Amino acid sequence: MGNTPTAVEYIDFVSEWRDSGNHISAHTSGSTGTPKEIRLLKSDMRRSAACAARMFGLDESCVVASALPFSSIATKMAVVRHLVAGCRYAEIAPSNELRLPPHVDLLSVGPSQALYLLEHPELARRIKHLLVGGAPMSAQLRQGLIRCGYDVYESYGMTETCSNVALRHGNDDYFTANDGISFDLDPRGCLIVRAPEYSFDGTVTNDLAELISPEKFRWLGRFDNVINSGGIKIFPEMLEKELAAYIGVPFYIIGRPDPKWGTAVVMVVEGDDIAAEEARKALSSFPDRVRCPKDVVAIRHFQHTSTGKVRRIMP
Repeated sequence: MGNTPTAVEYIDFVSEWRDSGNHISAHTSGSTGTPKEIRLLKSDMRRSAACAARMFGLDESCVVASALPFSSIATKMAVVRHLVAGCRYAEIAPSNELRLPPHVDLLSVGPSQALYLLEHPELARRIKHLLVGGAPMSAQLRQGLIRCGYDVYESYGMTETCSNVALRHGNDDYFTANDGISFDLDPRGCLIVRAPEYSFDGTVTNDLAELISPEKFRWLGRFDNVINSGGIKIFPEMLEKELAAYIGVPFYIIGRPDPKWGTAVVMVVEGDDIAAEEARKALSSFPDRVRCPKDVVAIRHFQHTSTGKVRRIMP
């Protein structure tokens, strides 16, 4: 690797990985608040990387890469997979206009970078497995990538769990636990990660889910995003999937205090007042009047975390 910023970060990380300490410093994504510095056990990261090597068939002949910032757990774990499996690590600058090597066996990207791959289907022949994480993928994006020939895996996990602990492959409507991982639900209906071989065993998340079995679940959304409107619980992420067929611009759903409903469902679109007005007209065709947003407001540009997650704020 050369002397690019990414190469320098790679060298610093490998130096930290090979020192005598038992931990690696990392930061949470900051999607629900200020990013926090945490310490990850190298033994957890090594075990997770070995699991990925088995699942994706990584060995000395393979190439792995990440197009996310080096501060993300996705990129840190891509480097650990390369070190554990003995495969080559390809440097890719974190950008939404990807510059790829001739071949990558496992490429980690965020949803915004996956959109670039969707717009360039010719790149599918260069990528054996595509791992999308950092934020949920829309069904339209996932299906579009599959039609283009990408072998798509959606990642479920967080910095605290050393990246993914479950994957959703292709058009599966559920996530499947990695080896040695299972799931339970707490009284709120949120996932608990059961991982007896890892130090993060028993991690309680804020992710609402429907358990199909201890090893399979459907993700419903974030507990802290749930909107109670007129006594009805509305899951913004699920509603967004349904509304995506009606709305032609980026948007998200959020709750706003309301004297009639307690909390009103509001759609926030990326754009100007004209985009908001077009969205209002489009919503007139949405059949579920109970969950239909009561208002549409515009933000010129959405705010994002370092891993590409949209910060849900009310204008």
